[in-house]
Amino acid sequence: MQSQPRSKRPPRTPWPRWAAGFAALLLSGAACADMVGGLLVSPTSLNFGSVALGATSASQQVTVTNTTSAPIGPLSVGSGVSAPWGSGTGCSGVTLAAGTSCSSTYTFTPTALGPQVSSGEGITINGVKVPMSFVGTGVQGLQVTPTSFNFGDVIMNTTSPGQVLTVTNITSSPVTIASSSAGAMEPFAYSGNCPGITLASGASCTYTYTFLPTTLGARATPAGTEFVVNGQATPISLQGTGVASIPPGSLLVTPSAFDFGDVPIGSTSVPQAVTVTNPTGAAISLNLSGGGTGAAPFNTFQGDCGASLAAGSTCTLRNFSFSPIATGSQTDGAAIQVNGVSYTFGVSGRGVSGVTVGPANLDFGPVLVGAVSPPRAITVTNPTGAAISLNLSGGGTGAAPFNTFQGDCGASLAAGSTCTLRNFSFSPIATGLQTDGAAIQVNGVSYTFSVSGIGINAGQSLIAPVITSAPPPGGTAGAPYNFIVTATGTTAFTFSDAGTLPPGLTINPSTGAITGTPSAAGSYNVTLAAANGILPNGAQAFTMDIALAPVGSVTAVPTLGEWGLLLMACLVGGTGWWQVRRRSTSRWPAP
Repeated sequence: MQSQPRSKRPPRTPWPRWAAGFAALLLSGAACADMVGGLLVSPTSLNFGSVALGATSASQQVTVTNTTSAPIGPLSVGSGVSAPWGSGTGCSGVTLAAGTSCSSTYTFTPTALGPQVSSGEGITINGVKVPMSFVGTGVQGLQVTPTSFNFGDVIMNTTSPGQVLTVTNITSSPVTIASSSAGAMEPFAYSGNCPGITLASGASCTYTYTFLPTTLGARATPAGTEFVVNGQATPISLQGTGVASIPPGSLLVTPSAFDFGDVPIGSTSVPQAVTVTNPTGAAISLNLSGGGTGAAPFNTFQGDCGASLAAGSTCTLRNFSFSPIATGSQTDGAAIQVNGVSYTFGVSGRGVSGVTVGPANLDFGPVLVGAVSPPRAITVTNPTGAAISLNLSGGGTGAAPFNTFQGDCGASLAAGSTCTLRNFSFSPIATGLQTDGAAIQVNGVSYTFSVSGIGINAGQSLIAPVITSAPPPGGTAGAPYNFIVTATGTTAFTFSDAGTLPPGLTINPSTGAITGTPSAAGSYNVTLAAANGILPNGAQAFTMDIALAPVGSVTAVPTLGEWGLLLMACLVGGTGWWQVRRRSTSRWPAP
C-alpha cells in the first residue's frame, strides 16, 4: 500500500497583499497629503488651564508654516470651533512665501464649572480639516462671603437684625446673575437684589438673612444647605436660638464665625463685620476690649461702636478681611469682651491661585539647524476684579537647544491684565524631534510646561510617521513575548500605546520593542502610535489574542515516596510482562 503524501501547509503571509500595497503607497509620499499641501500646522493641542466663569482666557496661537520652496496662497482658512472655544482666522487670504508662517488665535470662555474638552474641533485650510484638541477648566467667577451666620438669642415671634451675604464678581468681565437659590427656610428668611442684574468686574450685590423664631430653642439649617448662583454652589449655615425674653442689659454679638471662601493669593477679600446689637428698650453703655485675630493672613480693623448703644441699634465691633499668602484652607480665632462678657468667633478662608498660567505646551515646529525660532511666551493672566501681588521663582528649561528669557511681569498684576512670565526660543543643533520641560512657581503654586521643536536641514522634506510593521502577532499567557514595531518618516520616533496592551507587556518608546510576559489570556483591542513632531501621528489599531497556557505544560516533580511507588509499579509490571512473554514463547515452534 502506497503511503499518501502529507499535505503541505500553505506558507503564512505576514499581512495581506492589499495591506502591503497600502503601506507602499504611504511610503511613496502619499502620507504628505496630511500636511495640507505642504503646510505644517502646529501646535494642534492647546491647554488653556483654569479660567473663571464669565472671563476669556489669554489667546494662544496656532502657526501655519509653508514647508515648500514655492509660495502657497491665498489661503482659505476656517476656524472650525464652537463655544466655549473662540478663534480668529489670521491666516485667511494670506499668501505664504517659502519658509514663512502665519498665525490664528484661539481662546476659551468657559460656560460651566469643571474640565471642558473639545470634540470635533479643527482648523480647515483650503478645504482640508486638521483635527485639533482643546482643554480648559472653568472655575468659580463669583465670590460668596460670608458663608456662616449666627443670629444668637432672638425673642420668639420677633425678627432678628439682618445679616448680609455679599456676591462679588471676581472675573475681569461683566457677569449677569441669571438665577439664584439662597438656601434659607423657616424660621430663616432672605431678601436680595442680585437676580437679573449684571455685575461689572469687582462689583458686588447682596442678600440679607433674618431669623424669626416661632418656638423656643436652637434652630439651624440642615447640613448640606447651599447658596447657589448661576449654577455655582457654596455651602452655607444659619443658626439662632429662640428665647422667651432677653434680660435687661443683654447684647447680641454676631456672627460667631466667618468663612471668606476662596480668595486669590496676593489679593484681599471683601471685609466682613462683627456687630453688636442692643435688642432692649433702653440704651446700654459699652465697655469693649480685645477682638483681634492672631496674625496674618487675617486682618483686623476697628469698628464704629462708641461708648453707648441706643435701644434697638447695631454698631460694628470689628471688621475682618483675608489676604492669603498660600494655597489651601487657613483658620484663626479671636475673642472680645463686651461689658465683661467674652465672645469668641472663628475666621477661615481658602487661598487659591487666582491667576492662569499658559500655555502648558510650546511647540516650535520645524526650525533649520543653526537658526533661531521666533520667541514664544508663557503668560500670567489675572482674571479677577482686583490687583494680585506676584511672587515668582524658577521657569528655565534644562539646557540648549531651548533658550529662556525673562518676561515683563512685575510685583503685581492689575485686574484683567496679562504679563509675560518667560520667553522661549528654539535653536536646534541637530536634526530630529527635541523636547524639554520646565516648572515655575507663581504665588507658591507650581506650574509645569513642556517645549518641543524639530531640527531640520535646508531642503529637507517633512514626512509624518507611518507604522510599517505588520500588526504584532498574538502570544501565550506565561510565555515571553518580543516584537519590534517599525515606522518610516522624518526624524526619530517616539512609540507609545494607548494603555491597551495586554497586562504584562510594555512598549519601549525609543526602539518600538514590545516585550514582557502576558499575564492574562483574552482578546485585546490595541492602538499603537508613532510620533516625530510632524502631524498626523502614525497609528495602528488591531486585536491581539493571548491564548491560555497549554494543558500539561507544567511538569510535576515526584516526591521521594512517589519515586518509591513508581519503582515498585515498574518492577511489578515488568515481572508480569516477562511471565506472559515466557508462556507465549514456550508455545512457539523452534526456529
